[in-house]
Amino acid sequence: MRPVDSPIADSRRGEVEATDRWARLSGPEFDHFISSQHLPNDVVTSVAQTRKGLIWLGTPAGLVRFDGYRAQIYRAAADVSAAVTRDPGAPTSAGVMPDAYVRNLLVLENGELLVGTNAGGLVRFDPDVNGFRPVPIVRHDAAARIMGMARAQDGGAWIVSDQGLDHYDPATATATPIADAGPRGISTRLFTVLQDSRGTVWLGGIRGCSGAPRARWASPE
Repeated sequence: MRPVDSPIADSRRGEVEATDRWARLSGPEFDHFISSQHLPNDVVTSVAQTRKGLIWLGTPAGLVRFDGYRAQIYRAAADVSAAVTRDPGAPTSAGVMPDAYVRNLLVLENGELLVGTNAGGLVRFDPDVNGFRPVPIVRHDAAARIMGMARAQDGGAWIVSDQGLDHYDPATATATPIADAGPRGISTRLFTVLQDSRGTVWLGGIRGCSGAPRARWASPE
């Protein structure tokens, strides 16, 4: 038997439709950033926010700085090796990265932004020149592939790469080798690092996770 429509039923249906129409506004809304508008690539590998509220987005084709209204894209230098082997600390040209593939981003306690790349090693952003200053991590002929970064208790950063574990000191803007990767050292396939509240440094990679007390992975005084 087919139900008979009534003014009351019609009114209830109208209330439900009105409720459904506004239901989407009850939760958070997301703006979709696509490569044709704001990004050099649709794949986003990392996200970070600075004290000033700037959003940084890492992609395999460049780095993006977004201030809420405009997006600036930093792309790679034509010759990666030339950018990596230049004098330590020398900035790249404004708006130019040593390598387009950004693997990870980290904002330190002092507000400094570190950028870990796939083939250009580690760099830090210098707002005064709107460019990037290399932080050499070179144990071999090639620059390090930065796999993970985390804040250190002393205000610096722990850096894991395919070449080992390093400690970054913002006071000197240099990275010091802590442990080499290889058969007699730590794994060459590490993907992440973390220092917990007790000072233990945890390393995660293809063979699981391992932790060591702060005394073992002591950063230089």
